[in-house]
Amino acid sequence: MGVVRQGVSLVLGVVAVLALGSVVAVGGCGSDGDSDDSAAEPCTDSGAVEDCYPGNAATRTLGACRDGMRQCVDGVWTPCIGYQLPEPEVCDDELDNNCNGTLDDGCSCTEGDTRPCYSGPPATTNIGLCREGLQDCAVGVWSDTCDDEVTPTEESCDTVDNSCNGVVDEGCSCVDGTTQPCYSGPPGSDGVGPCHSGQQSCSDGQWAAVCAGEAIPQAESCNATDDSCNGLIDELSCLGLVYMFVNATVGDTMVKVNTATPDPGYDLVANVHFYLYLTQVPGTVELYQRFNGTDHMVTPDPNEGSPGYDQTVSLGFIATSSWLAAGLTPSELCRYYNPDEQDHAVWEYLPDSQVPAPWVREGCGGYAWDFVGGL
Repeated sequence: MGVVRQGVSLVLGVVAVLALGSVVAVGGCGSDGDSDDSAAEPCTDSGAVEDCYPGNAATRTLGACRDGMRQCVDGVWTPCIGYQLPEPEVCDDELDNNCNGTLDDGCSCTEGDTRPCYSGPPATTNIGLCREGLQDCAVGVWSDTCDDEVTPTEESCDTVDNSCNGVVDEGCSCVDGTTQPCYSGPPGSDGVGPCHSGQQSCSDGQWAAVCAGEAIPQAESCNATDDSCNGLIDELSCLGLVYMFVNATVGDTMVKVNTATPDPGYDLVANVHFYLYLTQVPGTVELYQRFNGTDHMVTPDPNEGSPGYDQTVSLGFIATSSWLAAGLTPSELCRYYNPDEQDHAVWEYLPDSQVPAPWVREGCGGYAWDFVGGL
């Protein structure tokens, strides 16, 4: 048993002042208050006090473990009080709580410590976007989380190495959010007529299938526009060929469109012709031919010469400004008058020195195309 001490009074259930000046509560520090089996052990020295320890003898006085005290009262030892038995290790309290002679055994770290950590594949550490994080030590154990680490993710096509394999944007055709010029029309037609390129946008690393905003060649629709983007405003099919005819008997000049067959009494003037539009397009006005029985007069005014010129037919349309129609060269359209025969005729503008006598130029207005021959 423990050392017997004389002359010390031990009062159960209250705080007792023991040897070495320690203040120990009944049940002891960390004790559950239960008495040991020596409570019924007999003694002969009434009033004697001795050390006691109900735990494993190998842990006695090791680490945080401490003896308790008991007293001989009425021939039996009182329960052992004030002892400290082994307890689970408490990390970082600077005590050997389990009384095995080792301080903080089983504790992996010191409270407040940090260390680098990374839960991604080792080969990706600090590659591309991937970065190590930090683990914190709490109650002697490293935390389960790795704060602020960046691990591999699927490539986002954003000019960085998201997958952390050392390759930037693999599998990506483009960078998300960027655009590029695009054009799906035939080569050489971009920038011709109304045709122009558009923009493709990049999404999920791939260029969009649609070229937004582009204008590509269309079928010609006779609209004073180069719909087919081949450099020609409208096609030749939009134009009509104007032939000239002369009636030498009455001294009359007339024109017909898309036919070289003369009216009775008239002869075709060979290799003399020009073009005008068959249908009205933007920037054109209608051209008429009026007849008074002996003279044909071409005019943009369907009422000119009334009431004498009372027969009117539409020839087609001439332009109010100059442009290349179907690639043909435009010329200003003028009306000429032969006073000897009181005859009217239309032809391209001729300087005064080139106007054959007795013809005189009455006036000009509008444009027709590709004049061949002469007045």
